[in-house]
Amino acid sequence: MLVIFVADAALTVWRRGDRQQALLVGGSMVFFVVAGTAQVMLVLWGIIYEPIMASLFYMGIVVTMAYELSQDVLRAARLSHELRESQQRIALATHAANVGIWVRDVVRNEIWATDNWRALFGFAKSERINLNGFLEKLHPEDREAVSQTLANALGGTGGYETEYRVVLPDGQVRWIASRGGVEFDDNGKPVLLRGASIDITTRKQVEEELLRGRKLESLGVLTCGIAHDFNNFLTIIAGNISLAKMRTQPADPMCDILEQAAVACNRATSLASQLLTFGKGGAPVKRPVPLAGLVKDAVDLARAGATATINLAIEGNLWSAEIAIEQISQALHNILLNARQAMPEGGMIEVRAENVVFDADSLSLRPGKYILISVRDHGCGIEADVLPRIFDPYFTTKQSGSGLGLATVYAIIAKHGGHIAVQSMLDVGTTFSIYLPACATAQPAESSIGQQLQTGSGRILVMDDEEALLILLTQILEWLGYEVECVRDGLEAIELYQKAKDSGRHFDIVLLDLTIPGGTGGKEVAARLREVDDSVILIVSSGYSNTPIMSEFRKYGFDDVLSKPWTPVQLSEVFRRYTRPLGNSKTPTRK
Repeated sequence: MLVIFVADAALTVWRRGDRQQALLVGGSMVFFVVAGTAQVMLVLWGIIYEPIMASLFYMGIVVTMAYELSQDVLRAARLSHELRESQQRIALATHAANVGIWVRDVVRNEIWATDNWRALFGFAKSERINLNGFLEKLHPEDREAVSQTLANALGGTGGYETEYRVVLPDGQVRWIASRGGVEFDDNGKPVLLRGASIDITTRKQVEEELLRGRKLESLGVLTCGIAHDFNNFLTIIAGNISLAKMRTQPADPMCDILEQAAVACNRATSLASQLLTFGKGGAPVKRPVPLAGLVKDAVDLARAGATATINLAIEGNLWSAEIAIEQISQALHNILLNARQAMPEGGMIEVRAENVVFDADSLSLRPGKYILISVRDHGCGIEADVLPRIFDPYFTTKQSGSGLGLATVYAIIAKHGGHIAVQSMLDVGTTFSIYLPACATAQPAESSIGQQLQTGSGRILVMDDEEALLILLTQILEWLGYEVECVRDGLEAIELYQKAKDSGRHFDIVLLDLTIPGGTGGKEVAARLREVDDSVILIVSSGYSNTPIMSEFRKYGFDDVLSKPWTPVQLSEVFRRYTRPLGNSKTPTRK
């Protein structure tokens, strides 16, 4: 038996590839067998007297066995050390890559998993896991697809690759990508199912942002295509209604009719503004504005008629931001309205405005200073499967909703170079966080609430291709006290301005429509007029939202901007900045 053991050990070492050690063990065995045989013969012949138990044969075999066993022990210790090092390297690599490894024993329906994998799925470190427990962690809409994928792999495909959502114990939803393979026995039956899983939530969020951007861009192409004519029509309708109201006595029953028409027109203007927000290009007309007052005004407006209590906290010395006041006010109004609707029975809405600084790229934002405006309600919350779609145009869960409220907010914040994020849990509440880039300190913004028509005097040259709009502008501006001349093409405007300058009856202001179909538009006219008279005051007007000229008007030689659709109050305010009051002969100057 000892000889058989040593011979088997030598053969095993030989097969393992250690030929030198195999020859040493085998040679030692042959030597001690020969020496032991010789010793036995000498004892039998009576030449020497030695007990058989102390024979060289026996002792040699024992020494060889002891040597081989010691080598096996040393080899096992070395392999154990190497295995621990390998496991540590694998654990370090999987932790750095945030990869979770798992192995399922198909026969016993047990799953072994690394700590990373357990953390991805919300399992405790000591928790026993089986297939049903794993499937229960998945989003209900993904369980059947994942179960079928694993079944197909076990049924013969051998490998699998899938993506699915996991619902963590705190209600948070994460996206997971998994891939792996099946190990079969000699009979072709599956015995082990191995796999690796990684969190791809960030990648999914980026994909959703890109998809949402493409949807908004598609909507923007449509809206920008009709923007010019549509805004011209709205301007004419709203302007004539206002003009009729100015010429009607307050006691006249016609005032009520005109007021209803004005309200409907304002709603149409608001809807058009929301649609045009999605237009490709065309950054909003922005000015540096202190946000503290803007946020306070938005909250005060939301408190009117609200059953919920709105608590406002504004950090001292809150930074300013370069914004379009009307658009940011609209975005805050939409968010606050959502919060109110989430708590119809009342409750607490928390609004905070604070300064934040990002030192590295985060939340799709560049490093720098930002103002964070957060609105938190304690309402019903938003379901996990609905949350990724709330910013999509025309998506709504409300019976009376248009599906444009949050989509408009998203588009407005994006065009201001900011970011909007949302966190929500069912029956706990929702928090919207708006990040706006900070800028240098600005003067307090003038409120448009309660503004009146501003009269003035001076000569005005108006260029627009829409005849009805020219008639409206003439009537309003003359009513305000100005002298008006109108043209429908850029070349006419240049010629008329030159003649007026030569005759000593120069124009105080020139209002130019940016786009003249088939003619010379406002940009070209402005450049020519600057050559004729560098002191000329130029105001650009347009209904297009996809042109940078409206947001960077000074870069193109204009002094101010008048976006369509405008109201008579807005028109009078813009002109009042550059003209003298009635009865004042002081010549206006460029600012």
